[in-house]
Amino acid sequence: MNQIKRKVKALKIIYLSHYLPIDEKVSGGLQNYTYRTALALSKQGEDVSIVTKINDGSVDSEFPFKNFSINIKPNKVVSFLNKITKHQIDGTLNLILEAKAFRNKIEELGPFDVLQSPNYQYPALFIRKKYGKIVVRASSYRPLWLESNHVDINSRLGILMENILYRRADAIFAPSQYLANILTKKFNKRVSVIPTPIPERSSEEDQSWYQENLQGLNYILVFGSMIKRKGLFVLAEAMKKVWLKHPDVKLVLIGPDSNVDGKSVIEEAKNIMGEANGERIKIFGNLDHRKLFPVIRQSRFVVMPSLEDNCPNTMLEAMALSKVVLGTYGSSMDEFYPKSALRLLVDKGNVEQLANKIIELWELSDEELADYGAQLREFVEANHNPELCARKLRDFYASL
Repeated sequence: MNQIKRKVKALKIIYLSHYLPIDEKVSGGLQNYTYRTALALSKQGEDVSIVTKINDGSVDSEFPFKNFSINIKPNKVVSFLNKITKHQIDGTLNLILEAKAFRNKIEELGPFDVLQSPNYQYPALFIRKKYGKIVVRASSYRPLWLESNHVDINSRLGILMENILYRRADAIFAPSQYLANILTKKFNKRVSVIPTPIPERSSEEDQSWYQENLQGLNYILVFGSMIKRKGLFVLAEAMKKVWLKHPDVKLVLIGPDSNVDGKSVIEEAKNIMGEANGERIKIFGNLDHRKLFPVIRQSRFVVMPSLEDNCPNTMLEAMALSKVVLGTYGSSMDEFYPKSALRLLVDKGNVEQLANKIIELWELSDEELADYGAQLREFVEANHNPELCARKLRDFYASL
């Protein structure tokens, strides 16, 4: 009888996150992952809480789980260190303050069965293990993900703090075998692989943005963070070759820009593509999912030529919408394609292959693209549906 009770007893699970997705705030992969996972586990009867560092209204929103925000207090020691270091490590000191505030909130909430933290910005760095098991979901290994060969002191300190968190964790898991292998070799610890959930199909969509900005346009789509690691410069070189054969191709970029060594990544990509091709490119900032999903659906196909990645949420979202995604071998993405659709992948960093594949897909019929899209949707629905991912994660927690 006691064994039966243990099997059905709800786990007390706490997630740490930067913020929660709400209609007014565009969210990234980490935030959407945390929300989807917490939602699925709550529906399965687990006792789920999320602690965020930003009180932006999400704490007061209606969620089927408990949510709290941290209180970051001014610190005289940190202020002093900011001054004597001439503000060179302000970013690191602020994250350390946030990690301390996360610890204070967890001590206020009391014991838990499992606390899950992202490695990014190391929010669980100071949480004491006497309260329960600490699990780190690895979204990256920072040295491989950095955007520039020039690594400043904040980046070096960030790598150090993340490495400490990885070593302190009771368990680590990653969404891809690619990253799990990297971390296993680095830290000599077993790193499990647990799938990332796709969005629930009931998500409402808002057609108005698409109708106002892209209605009637035949385009290929790149969406997500505009960073070098996502292969944006490789794509820029490839598009010049594509346009020589198909000058009618329109390229739509949707997502936040980034800066490397003070230079805009999008501007640098535009410079590579050349002023003559400016009319063929449309660039927009972040969109929330309700507005973004119609843009994905209406694209001819999606291009994601990543150099380093880790089961990108953008890829899963596009596939779940029956959209062809042109991805890369050797970046983790090839783990998430059925064998019947491996034709959609090219070697990472290979401009010639990427250009030829874009031309090949552009020339496919609508029926052929729809067939590939259906194969991708079926694959991710079978392997990344929220209920399945939540069950695997719950079993992983219970094993601890």
